[in-house]
Amino acid sequence: MLMAEDVTAFVERVGLTDALEILGEDVWKYTKFSFEQWAEEHNPCMYDQALKAKVLAKMVEIASVTEHWLKIWHLAPADSVEHRLVIEKIKERLNLLTTFEEVQKWQPFDFRLDFQGKNKKLNTLWLQRLAEVAIGFEQWKAVFYEANNLPTKNSDVSDLALANMVGNATNGRRWLEVYHAAQDGSFAQKKALDYFFNQAKTYDDWFDVWYRARNKDENMAKLALAKAVRSAETFSQWHQLFSHHKDNQTLRDLCLEKLVPRAKTFYDWLCVYQASEGQAKLDALEQLLTKPENVGDWLHIWHHTPEDSKAKARALHWLQSFVIRD
Repeated sequence: MLMAEDVTAFVERVGLTDALEILGEDVWKYTKFSFEQWAEEHNPCMYDQALKAKVLAKMVEIASVTEHWLKIWHLAPADSVEHRLVIEKIKERLNLLTTFEEVQKWQPFDFRLDFQGKNKKLNTLWLQRLAEVAIGFEQWKAVFYEANNLPTKNSDVSDLALANMVGNATNGRRWLEVYHAAQDGSFAQKKALDYFFNQAKTYDDWFDVWYRARNKDENMAKLALAKAVRSAETFSQWHQLFSHHKDNQTLRDLCLEKLVPRAKTFYDWLCVYQASEGQAKLDALEQLLTKPENVGDWLHIWHHTPEDSKAKARALHWLQSFVIRD
């Protein structure tokens, strides 16, 4: 009578193929290999598909932990009975996890390395469970990130997560994250813009609203720009408006008009000089030449003034004097 210990030792000694030729089907009945030993027998180079299927069946028979089922997933043919069984086992395992942190940490393999989409079904199971237990803005934001950064993106879960981010956005920082996460023209982005517009009070607020709405909501952008112009006070604010409206000559003229009386430093006058034309440019240059304090200032004048101009010659003279002095 064959004993399991004897058959197992015999298979280990001569190998599975030879043991089958000698002992026949008794090998399957009596061999007591561990899961890992059967996995080693499932050789990718094995040409006998029937033999591979039987080895896989033994692995299924004794699989007991998640790592075993994932190993079977990788070895089994796509859409096979074994694949469907693995999906059920992974579902059971995920359903035992009841908090977001537990599901988030439970990554049986690195999903982000699945560049060929081989594990799409497992990715989807994990992502769906993550969404089922998500609560609050930060957790839904994490779901949104995972849905869009897995190798096989999941638009349904992504849309669900973004909708819940909108529902849980309670401050400016969260609405800003919604704005950046949402697609142009989407409901979520419109809601974020509405929030920014309704909360705006200062020049910086209104400029930010204009900047975000300029290519997305024309009416909102116009209103925000008008508010920003009305709120602008400092040189840097007027210069910011000037720099961002190259196609709006009326606004640029207004900005330049506001810049001149506010210019105080060398760099203020350099900005005015670069922005001006005609007599205004000459007036700015005259002011600019009274402000240099170091070699860097004279370098700016030398770079930005016309060839053969007195200003460029004066800058060159000063630069040469710095070289001689050093």
